[in-house]
Parts: sequence; structure tokens; C-alpha cells
Amino acid sequence: MIRAQSLSLPFLGWILLTSFLLQTIGKALSASIIAFARQGLFFIPLLFTIVPILGVLGIQLCTPIADACTFILSLFLGIRVLKKDLNAALAEK
Repeated sequence: MIRAQSLSLPFLGWILLTSFLLQTIGKALSASIIAFARQGLFFIPLLFTIVPILGVLGIQLCTPIADACTFILSLFLGIRVLKKDLNAALAEK
């Protein structure tokens, strides 16, 4: 199942970048949500739902699925912040 883990690895770059960006610009709540999302918000519920269905394979797939879900969340939060800052910068000109 190293392959499934490896497929989710590129998502971690954007997740960490977005989390650091939000912390740096003072959006502590959004940064905390991203930090909590991977292990708490997505991983634990996935363990309780997928493992009874798929067994050991479910345990192996929980991390990549949680990473993908966290990526989608961080993509939404990151793009929202970038659009807001871009619009503010354009309004100043």
C-alpha cells in the first residue's frame, strides 16, 4: 500500500503551504482547521467507517483519503484567501 501513500504525497505540499500562509497572515482559525483536519476531522471518522468494511485495506487507505480530503479543504481556504487579497490589492490601485 505504499503506492496509495505515495499518491497522496503531492497533496501535502499544498496543505502545508496553505497552513503556513494562513498562520503568517493572521488567519489562526483557518490554519488551525487545516492542521486539525487531516488527523482529526477526516482520519478518525474514516477509520470508523472504512475499516469495518475493508479491514486491513481500509486502514491502509485511510491516510491517503484523509490527505485528499484535507487537500480539498485547504484548496478552498487557500484560494478564498488569495482571491480576497488580490481583490484588495487591485482596489488599492
